[in-house]
Amino acid sequence: MMLIRTEAPVDQLHIDSLIAEYAGQSQQQMFHQLRESGELALSVVLVDDDGELHGHVAALSVWCEDFPRAVLVSLVAESIEQQSALCIELAEMLMELGYGALCARHQDGQYYQWQDQQWQLMQADFEVSEQGMDALAHFQLPTLVKMEKSS
Repeated sequence: MMLIRTEAPVDQLHIDSLIAEYAGQSQQQMFHQLRESGELALSVVLVDDDGELHGHVAALSVWCEDFPRAVLVSLVAESIEQQSALCIELAEMLMELGYGALCARHQDGQYYQWQDQQWQLMQADFEVSEQGMDALAHFQLPTLVKMEKSS
């Protein structure tokens, strides 16, 4: 059985290794810098019963149209189902924290936001630090993750 929970300090080295393995060393270094600078809105992990890490998702805190939003800057997992479960949980946690939407940059260069149980194209400018903008420019979803609640 898998558990999705917020990142704990003990997870940080495992997350760094997972990101480096799936997304490359430069992406791992960029994520590490965002964590250190406190710019992450939330970081969530997927672990098994033994505590072994199987996935990770994190979002950068940004301002858009006078509302706080979060943009994906890391998504690594062993399967599309695990990616979807991580994104759904992250979106729900962010909404509870008062974020207006979870957004992601797609391969087409457009930003999409997760609202009303689906990805929707968005047209807006983000207010974010230079380091955060660099992260947004380098991270993109290879495909829009299908996010559906399981019954």
